[in-house]
Amino acid sequence: MDTISEERKLEALEKAAEHFNYIEFSWRNFNKIAPISASAIKTHFGSWKKALAALKKHLQQKGLDLSP
Repeated sequence: MDTISEERKLEALEKAAEHFNYIEFSWRNFNKIAPISASAIKTHFGSWKKALAALKKHLQQKGLDLSP
């Protein structure tokens, strides 16, 4: 059972985005710096691409963007 909330996953993705200067990053790069595994993120959102799409939406609510 996954005990990490979607909010915590998005926070980890957001911190990674900040680390990579808001440029899209791979799940391998995410794994190097994040406290949550990319596999947990991929499982939750369905794929890495969908996770990045959710992150983009999350960032846009804060007036930020994720560049390809």
